[in-house]
Formats: sequence, structure tokens, C-alpha cells
Amino acid sequence: MFTRGAVAAISGLLVGNVVFLVVLVVAGIQGIELHGVALLPYLIQIVILNLIVAVVEAVVTGFVVDYLSKVRPDLLGE
Repeated sequence: MFTRGAVAAISGLLVGNVVFLVVLVVAGIQGIELHGVALLPYLIQIVILNLIVAVVEAVVTGFVVDYLSKVRPDLLGE
């Protein structure tokens, strides 16, 4: 169950980061001169930092799901 919880968390956070990146590249950021591809180096830094946090969140989620599968398996539908 740990793996399922961790994979679900990291997958959701990865999709969110990709959507975030696409929206900012398309729309730009109000108040700065950089637009489109010129923003990519800075946005990639943000995405990398978000993914580092996502790994921590995935581990915590994995432990929570594993714990719930032992204590209250009825909550997980299995």
C-alpha cells in the first residue's frame, strides 16, 4: 500500500507541475518583461524545487496510506 500511495501522490503533483509550467509559459507573469521560452530557465528551477517537495509529500502519503491499510482497511475500499 505504501507504493500505491506514494505513486499516486507523486503522479498528481507531477501533473500539477507540468500544467503550472504550461500555463506560465503561455500566459506569462504579470509585471515582468520575460515571456514564453525566455521564462523556461526560471520556471524549471521552480518545478525542480516543487518536485523535491513532492518526493517528501509522496513518502508521507505512502506511510499514511500504509498505516490506514493496517488500522482501518475499510477506509481504502479493499
